[in-house]
Amino acid sequence: MVVRQRPYRVPEAHRQAIEEEVKQMLREGIIEESASQLSSPTVVVPKPDGSLRLCNDFWRLNQISEFDSYPLPKVALAPNAKPKTPFTTSGGHWQYRVLPFGLHGAPATFQHLMDMDILQPYRTFTAAYLDNILIHSST
Repeated sequence: MVVRQRPYRVPEAHRQAIEEEVKQMLREGIIEESASQLSSPTVVVPKPDGSLRLCNDFWRLNQISEFDSYPLPKVALAPNAKPKTPFTTSGGHWQYRVLPFGLHGAPATFQHLMDMDILQPYRTFTAAYLDNILIHSST
């Protein structure tokens, strides 16, 4: 199944905030230009401070993705996973280079990576929970 949704309409007043967020994610290496046939729409959500948060609606992609039920940053995406994450704005077609917010398996994938790969040698005195690492020590 190909996931290709048309972009949602975005108020003109929000377009500048979207483009600024895209530019920042490009500078930080979070996204890159995409040539994928897949696309998920972008939504803008107001934050309590009045600024705007750029989010992607991965609902359709999540419907066809396998769910990793491993119990609960930048986790690099495998090259074959990047073309599954594109989104479109008025300024271009982008895809994530790192695990984005909104994919239903993202928290479990991150937790699995932390438990089984990164912290495995230190499991007797460390634990990861979401984006926190706990170190059990008397000193």
